[in-house]
Amino acid sequence: MKDMELMEPLAETRLRRALAFDADERPPRFDVAAIMAAAEREPRVAPDTRAARAAALIGLSFAVEVAIGVLAINALGAAGTGTAVLSTGIAAVETAVASLIELSAPLTSPSIALATLAAVLFATVYERGYGRGMHHVRAS
Repeated sequence: MKDMELMEPLAETRLRRALAFDADERPPRFDVAAIMAAAEREPRVAPDTRAARAAALIGLSFAVEVAIGVLAINALGAAGTGTAVLSTGIAAVETAVASLIELSAPLTSPSIALATLAAVLFATVYERGYGRGMHHVRAS
């Protein structure tokens, strides 16, 4: 590439040679027999085995979480302030949940759901009947 000047256009043969697009190169084709042979060689895992593995993984992760929780509670208890820290944490969670319940109360009201449904139905009827009239546009 150093021997070429910047303004000199690339010749098609040079470009093909550089990108390996020669006439004798063709894209590889799928060999169906080889794909089938490879699929038959690999053992298939039975659904029962997969379910057992999933249950074991869930059980193991739950056991790890319980062990970490027990260790954390024991560590807080050994520090002497475990009860105070736990009661403060539980009070904070309780306050947060109570405020979330108060915020979500209007959203679960049946009147809000009914008003939303009525608005959607009204908009649909309006668009079907009146909103799609003939529009005349003058292009200038």
